[in-house]
This record gives sequence, C-alpha cells and structure tokens, in this order.
Amino acid sequence: ERRLRALSDLPSPGLIDASPDVETSRPRSRARTGSCLTTIRVAEDLTVCQQLGILWRNHLFCRATVAFASSNYINAGLAFIWIRLFIQLWMMEKQMSVVSFLVITGAGGAIGICLSSNIQQGSNMRRILLFLRKAMAASCLGAFMTVAGLLLQLLEVTNYSLATLSLTWAGIVLLCVGLGATTGLIQIVCNNSVPNEKVRSLGVGLVQGANNFIGNSLGPLLPQTVMEIFVVFAGATEAQALVSGAVSIVGAALLVFGCVTSALARAGTLDSES
Repeated sequence: ERRLRALSDLPSPGLIDASPDVETSRPRSRARTGSCLTTIRVAEDLTVCQQLGILWRNHLFCRATVAFASSNYINAGLAFIWIRLFIQLWMMEKQMSVVSFLVITGAGGAIGICLSSNIQQGSNMRRILLFLRKAMAASCLGAFMTVAGLLLQLLEVTNYSLATLSLTWAGIVLLCVGLGATTGLIQIVCNNSVPNEKVRSLGVGLVQGANNFIGNSLGPLLPQTVMEIFVVFAGATEAQALVSGAVSIVGAALLVFGCVTSALARAGTLDSES
C-alpha cells in the first residue's frame, strides 16, 4: 500500500512538461527561420570589416563626416594662429588680441547656434542639408572677406588699418556664424544616414576619430606646415607666412560647402529612389 501511494503521488509526465519549475527553467535561444542547412546572418553577425565596407559605400555618411571634421579644423586653426596674426599685422596688444578672439568667435558661434535651433527639432535630412548649404555659403563669403582684409593690410594698400581690421573681423564673424550652425546639425546627418544601429555605433566612433585627427590635430599642424614651406622655399617674411597660414585655415570653408552640397545631392538621389 505504501508503494502504491508513493507512486500515485508522483506527477504524470504530461504535467511535468506543462508546468516546469520556475527555478530550473532556462531561457531558450531565439529561433531563426530558415532551413537547417542555411545560415541566416543578421546585423549582429557583421564583422568589423563588413561594417566598415557599409560605411565606406555610404556616400552621404562619408561626405557629412568630412564636413564635420573640416568645420572643426577651421575652429582649431583660428585658435592656433589668431594671436600671432593680429599682433604681427596690426601691432595689436596680446591682451586685446585674446579678448577679440573670445568675443568674435564666441558671438559668431552663438548666433549660428541660435539660427539652427529650430532646424534641430526636425528630422528631415534634406531640410537640414538645405539649411547647412545656406549657412556654409555665408561662411564662404566670410572667408573671402577675411582674406581680403588680410591681404589689404599685408600689402598696405590703404592707410586706414581700422577699415581692414573691421573687414577682417566682420568676415570672421560671418565665418563663425556658418560654422556654429553647421557643427551640431551635421552630426545629426551623420547619425541618420546609417539605418543599422550597430553599424551606426561604429560610425559614431569613426566620426569622432576623424574629428580628432582632421580637426584637432591638423588644425594647428597644417597651417604651421604651410607657413614653414613659404618661409623656406619662397623666402616669405613672418607676416606673409602668417597670412598664408590663415588662408589655408579659412579656405577650408570651401571644402565644407562642397561636402554639404554633394551630400544634399546624394540625399535627393536617395529620396527619388525610395
């Protein structure tokens, strides 16, 4: 009788399968559809080389990345050459040169950020790129004004140094307005141009790496290299070398404008295809 009662107390096999113990249950692996002989690759299966290939073939991402890094190259270059440039050309005191840099670049960047604040609320990539093209067109105009003011002061075409200084400062303000409006929005374009989340994570790292190399590293290095080349091979004076370095900095605005314009054309092509 005891054996019969013990056997009767045991649950049936069907009940064991129907109600598994909570503590011993294990999460099952996610099943993938397809044949047993076919390996289905998902986004998590992509290697780093494959992700790099996807990003390299994404022309919109590449152009936006170059535009972002080049805009920061201009900011770093201005910070590098500003004090020596205005001390040499306008005999400005060092303290006045430092204050003018903080005021002019800060005011221009703040105006650009304010102008782009309404655009940041939208996610329409084409609308963002249209605004960026206008902003960088203003920056290119500011770059031409800056170069004109520097050359007029260098060649001593006019005796009114205040006029050339005002022209140069006005050009730099306009240049910084466009850059301030571009820096934040172009990162939105970089992120939205990559639909895959894992590939996007790698893309964000590449964007910051390009910014550190092209922007923060080449910002001081490239203008100094240009200045040394002019001094060694062309026998330029210090003032002429500084102007050549400044031209190599503000001239990058044309590169940013070209990247934004080509990115806009690429976005229009993608919209028409979709």
